[in-house]
Amino acid sequence: MDHTQLSAFQCCPERYRLRYVEQLSKIKEEVYEAPKKFGEAVHIALAEHYWGHTPEEVSQVFLTAYPNVLDPNDLARTPVNGLFLLAKYRDYYALQDTQWKILGIEIVDKVGIAPGIEWEVKLDLIVETQGGIWGVDHKTTSKPFNEQYWRQYEPNSQLSGYTYYLQQKYGQCSGMIINGIQVGYRKRAYKGEDAGFHWSFQRQIFNRTPRQLEDWKERTLLSLARLEATKQS
Repeated sequence: MDHTQLSAFQCCPERYRLRYVEQLSKIKEEVYEAPKKFGEAVHIALAEHYWGHTPEEVSQVFLTAYPNVLDPNDLARTPVNGLFLLAKYRDYYALQDTQWKILGIEIVDKVGIAPGIEWEVKLDLIVETQGGIWGVDHKTTSKPFNEQYWRQYEPNSQLSGYTYYLQQKYGQCSGMIINGIQVGYRKRAYKGEDAGFHWSFQRQIFNRTPRQLEDWKERTLLSLARLEATKQS
């Protein structure tokens, strides 16, 4: 079990049944999925970047994952803008990322949360810096980086699961870093900002107390019990 599956059940048990029990999947991408597909392509490209591959290789990986415009009305999420975004990202974090010792990229692993129950995590990055172990989760969005945006990660069960895994794996976790990547498009200049494609990068750190992690485990186990009872009934 992982965060994505459990969230699907909590949102809509029928969605969970169709996706994870019947194992149905879409055969056609819809226009509204452009933000999701664009974000996935950025994730894949950033993995290549942190593996140390060349900018050309990173660009090719992105274009393979996102070759065409899915939504003609979405002027921000185009293949060309994606390549531009990745180049700006490399420049923006060139110095800061030299302080990161990469311990893992696109990690898929499991951790026990109760006898016979394993929780699967899918971490974008695990790094060591300033003497601590940190998890890094890439997030692409069109929302501005304000207090309302960052509030969604406090509390957040996904980050709690990551933190618990890192503590069990490495004996400590200094925090989770949300690597925020914001994109948008202005049809006209606004408050001194030029028209056209725009972007913003921001990183925020989130921590969990031992009590918060225990609460996360308790709530997760209760949700898993409800899921199993729903399957049986």
